[in-house]
Amino acid sequence: MKPITLNKFNGGMTNDPRDPLTTVARLTQHLDNVTRPHAIAAYPDNDATVADRGATTFDDVRIQQFLFANYLATPILFGLGVETGTTKPKIFTKANISDGTPWLAANNGSHASSTSAITAQNKPFIIYQSYIYGLDGSGWWKYGDITDLSTATWTRTVYTGAYLNVCPPIVHSKDDIMYSAAGAGTLVANKIVRNNAGSWDVALTFSTYTYIPSICEHYDYLAIGANLPNGNCSAYLWDRDSSLGTISQKIDWGSGQLKWVASNDGILIGCSIQQPSGFAINPEVVFKYYNGTSAIEFARFTTTAATVYPSTQKHNNITYFLAEMTIDSVALRGIWKVVHNPSGGFSVSFDRQPRLDDTITAGKLYGFLRTGDYFHIACADAQDSDKYIVTKTGNTFATTARWRTTINEGMPPEDRTALKQLKAISVSYEPLGTNAGCVIKYRIDGGAYNVPNDGNFTTIKNELTDNIVTTVITGDSAGLQLAQGREFEFDFLPSGGARITERKYAYEVIKSGI
Repeated sequence: MKPITLNKFNGGMTNDPRDPLTTVARLTQHLDNVTRPHAIAAYPDNDATVADRGATTFDDVRIQQFLFANYLATPILFGLGVETGTTKPKIFTKANISDGTPWLAANNGSHASSTSAITAQNKPFIIYQSYIYGLDGSGWWKYGDITDLSTATWTRTVYTGAYLNVCPPIVHSKDDIMYSAAGAGTLVANKIVRNNAGSWDVALTFSTYTYIPSICEHYDYLAIGANLPNGNCSAYLWDRDSSLGTISQKIDWGSGQLKWVASNDGILIGCSIQQPSGFAINPEVVFKYYNGTSAIEFARFTTTAATVYPSTQKHNNITYFLAEMTIDSVALRGIWKVVHNPSGGFSVSFDRQPRLDDTITAGKLYGFLRTGDYFHIACADAQDSDKYIVTKTGNTFATTARWRTTINEGMPPEDRTALKQLKAISVSYEPLGTNAGCVIKYRIDGGAYNVPNDGNFTTIKNELTDNIVTTVITGDSAGLQLAQGREFEFDFLPSGGARITERKYAYEVIKSGI
């Protein structure tokens, strides 16, 4: 009998179901695989409560984006929604991130003009020099001064030049200037516009039909992601002073559509969809980093459906982003993360569910923000995709997490294709507390027990014993011997705050074939 013991979890997700690395998973879901490399734990729930909207629901205000002003005497969370019954933008505030303090309409936070109804809650939204700036169909507006909300007012319009885009703007720390992408028309966003303390101008113009989906600060440069008319994409490094003809660096990012660029631990990374939906049966989502010479791929996922949103947020060595990818028949819709590991490499994982165990309807993710350990996520209610909700991290643990292994994880090469008898499975934990548990499943030759390649897993244990530290399984839930096969996969689903520290299985090779 040959035992395989595995106790590292920080390698992220892999596209190859037979990847020989023992730190990677085929799927991760709603679990922390970063804080402790030798353990994984289910995150607390993200959930929506009516209390956060007073006596009503979120559907009337449709909050989609968030900002956090932590430099104020009393830090405030801002949300961008709409005036009830209209599509006019409106600003809301929340005074306490962690409790059920309701979202309230900001003083004079309603759209100043009554002549047009423009949906703007999914367009750029940023704090710059004590003002909140936003964008609607008629140009840029501002709200503030937010250091004194009792006198803050809404001003529309402060800039009416080239403005149509949903690329998130930034404020560069080197020069304290706000930069945004812009262009004329829904298919053209080929300009960089800057706001220097209220003075606006077009700073850089690319060729017609170049589309800029994302910009970020990268050292002293502004990094500009660009999708080109020929179907390729590039990243430009601009010193914020020169012209397009003397731009500092142009980096070939390969084919496809670049969705975002970000600077993680001083390294430029980017995410692209190489084969967008509608042009491919299986869209591919590709992640690359710039090594100073070229863009190097570090992760790729082949999906049956994929949408990647342009907003990102950095937190220490983690870049968070919103995406929807269906992998191995599981719809992973919510917050994803790119992690720069201590070893120097990058990994990608699906981080957390927007709400409990609900699977959000495709195309219904809107915005998110991490503040400390709390996430606020705006999305549609999974039970009614026409209803808006805002969820926040709580202190309950009802959401089920998932760690799905690769095929024959950790197995020596000479045994990988041999016929084998699975003899035992063992999972170790930190002592399970009340309401903590772990569902353990397996799949043999791509299918449930004795049904090869049907895609289903068989549940063999639902461990709910308080204070247990190790589960050992030698038979299935019906007391029968575990299955024979050539390829073994396991699904571990911790819940209630359970923390898994080790996974182990044992098998015997059945002599047959060569």
